[in-house]
Amino acid sequence: MNLPPIPKPMSLTKRILFGCLLAILAHSVPLRATTIIPFTNLGEMALAADAVVVVHAGETRLEEKGDAVCRRTPFTVTEVIKGELTPGANIDMDSWWRRSGNKETTIWGDPTYNSGTTYLVFLAKLDYAPYWQPMMLAYGQFYRRTLNGVDFFFPSRESSEIHAFPRPDGIVPETMKVMLAKELLTHLKQVVSGKIPWQEMVVLPEGEVKDVEVDLRVAPMHCSFLDFGGTYARYIDFPADDILVYSQLGGDPSLSPPTLAYTYVSNAVDALSADYQGINLNYSGTLNFTPDCVNNHAYDGNFYTVVGSRESLVIFDDPCNEIANLTINGINECAGTLAVGGLWAGGTHTFDGVTWYNGIKSYVVLNNDLGICTNIDYTIVLIHELTHGLGNGHIASGNGAANMNPSCCNTIKQLDIDCLDYTYPPAPLPIELVTFTANIQREDVLLNWSTASEINNDRFVVERSLDGKTFTALSSIPGNGTTNSLHEYSWTDHRPGPSQWYYRLKQLDLDGRFAYSPIVTVNLEGKSTVSRVYPNPISGNTITLQRQASREGEMQVDIIALDQSAIQHQFLHQQKGGNLWEIPLPDIQPGIYFLRLMDDNQTEVIRFCIAR
Repeated sequence: MNLPPIPKPMSLTKRILFGCLLAILAHSVPLRATTIIPFTNLGEMALAADAVVVVHAGETRLEEKGDAVCRRTPFTVTEVIKGELTPGANIDMDSWWRRSGNKETTIWGDPTYNSGTTYLVFLAKLDYAPYWQPMMLAYGQFYRRTLNGVDFFFPSRESSEIHAFPRPDGIVPETMKVMLAKELLTHLKQVVSGKIPWQEMVVLPEGEVKDVEVDLRVAPMHCSFLDFGGTYARYIDFPADDILVYSQLGGDPSLSPPTLAYTYVSNAVDALSADYQGINLNYSGTLNFTPDCVNNHAYDGNFYTVVGSRESLVIFDDPCNEIANLTINGINECAGTLAVGGLWAGGTHTFDGVTWYNGIKSYVVLNNDLGICTNIDYTIVLIHELTHGLGNGHIASGNGAANMNPSCCNTIKQLDIDCLDYTYPPAPLPIELVTFTANIQREDVLLNWSTASEINNDRFVVERSLDGKTFTALSSIPGNGTTNSLHEYSWTDHRPGPSQWYYRLKQLDLDGRFAYSPIVTVNLEGKSTVSRVYPNPISGNTITLQRQASREGEMQVDIIALDQSAIQHQFLHQQKGGNLWEIPLPDIQPGIYFLRLMDDNQTEVIRFCIAR
């Protein structure tokens, strides 16, 4: 058996040449954002790094550097994969952002860190303070999240801002993916120690893994939120549970007729529902409400007893005179506060790694004589204030036009959608993809996938790519609408040609929403060995191995635990073409394992699960 050679760490000379190549490329092509040439995989990046460590982030602070100020983040090392650092050591890393006098500069891809979050970082050593920096800015950095009791490392969000220039050797690098935290750290340690070569398959989870709250992202920088003494508030259980929006019975006396206000409220709710997919507002008509004006507020006192939980009320004509009048000395100046909106909150929940208050009920109070201001778009004012009632704040005008600009008046813009989609992530598309595989059959590629459940699934579009980035649609496969049964699909790509091919599925709902599957790859450049195991998960004491071999010969079969220890190994004789074996399993605990197949042609690792 011949394993591929393990790359050696990059020497100082090679690093200098690597940097020179980047400089030459930066002056010879148009660049978008920060430009890098990526390593072929994380194993190679780890071998080139001066240190690979798991760190826990502290609070970022401003630090003077000469006549400028930068952001410096302290870290505590919690685990060492490679390098001179030790657990418990404290290190700092500086941002590329600088402020000097009244001037500032920054770059795309500059990593940011959240206090209290754990990161996996690949570091280069500096000859000056703070002595450490990320090798490739945010590219190759991961943050840790626990989902359903399993730890994962997610690629940093800023890594998507970095433009990866094609490698001069023509190799298509592995993309940054979500990886199993424990398996990734164990595997990297073995790679940097020279025991085994990098194998991405060993560290990938089954299927697609999304951290809905975080993958949805750290809040966009232009967003703000209603602040309850340092804690924000948002509703939970959106969009499954709705919020009922009412108009105060009687309408707005400044409109003709006053009941026209009901139409404006209904139109505002429709606009919010159309543009924000993560909420669920329903206009429910009028509510008979006369405030008792406790504490001079229309949303205090009996408001709390008349308006129910998960209800919102639009109150007209400022009945408690809590807003400075638009009419002064009998003249309507149409200047001042048009309306206020907010919410009551109580109890807490965790979202995006921090504590938020639970939204309970919300309100909008419109100023008196608002309807007389002919230059004011009544519906847009309502959209703005109802958004405050969802817990979102203003978007500074310097960021661009938005409905949530402090000054009126804009319809809902993309900046608004960015913020509401952060606060209330759109629900994932209702399809449970169980498997998606690509297997070589002579000169063809057979794609198989299955779903455990579907809701309003219109169709799948099969897409193919040469580089894993730019995909072309090949075929459309009808879905099964709404079903809770297992459904299996297949499609054959006839003779795509010799290359490494990337495939993915685009799943479309009946309402036009869509999502992408994980990417699977095949190599038609001479390797024709294809293997699979079933059933998976396994409930019995044997596993069936099916293998399409390119040549006859001996094959070593190992069962490997998550810690990379070999539990069982044996030799099987394979014939050229199709082979089928039933392999007895040792007495091992339920969990995730790997079947490693090694012959003179290649090494394969197949993940399987024992559930009995």
